Amino acid sequence: MSATPTPPPQKLSGAQLSGMGILIAAAMIVPLILGYLVDNFLHTSPFGVLIGLVVGITFSCYVAVAQLRPYV
Repeated sequence: MSATPTPPPQKLSGAQLSGMGILIAAAMIVPLILGYLVDNFLHTSPFGVLIGLVVGITFSCYVAVAQLRPYV
């Protein structure tokens, strides 16, 4: 028996793309805000914001790759 090929995924709709944009923005903004709050609480400016920025960029890239993987 031969394996049946999986059909290619459909194109992304506008709603899917806008949802992905919101996810990426949230993945970037939430760690940044948490870093800012940590800085204010511990008086360690700018280290919390910088760590939040790095975490946000990393998580945003992960979210983008996870969302787009079925379409590549």
